[in-house]
Amino acid sequence: MVRNLEIDYDAENDVLWLHQNKKIQDSLELGNYVIDFSRKGVLGLEILDASEVLSRLSSKQISKGMLKNIQNAVLRVHSEKDLIFIVVILKLDDAKVKEIPIQVNAPRQVMMIKA
Repeated sequence: MVRNLEIDYDAENDVLWLHQNKKIQDSLELGNYVIDFSRKGVLGLEILDASEVLSRLSSKQISKGMLKNIQNAVLRVHSEKDLIFIVVILKLDDAKVKEIPIQVNAPRQVMMIKA
């Protein structure tokens, strides 16, 4: 689980960054996601077209206004075979917590990093 995340949201470009303020070893861009890694595992996640992507994954409308007012965010990361499962947990301004699972097909080199 990745805790103490900093949250940055660019409403104009609809990009959400959830990250730890630590040194990034490498990044991997996969579709609408950029995953940041250290030697110990996942440090953060960038989501492009965030309101659209998160709405689709959660099956509920998540607006740009809601993303501007995120109160807290947590990433839970699990890895199996050639997949990384990332669960984004967002506490939104309406005090509702949304758990949004993201399944990422990751190249084998990434799987060597223990998430």
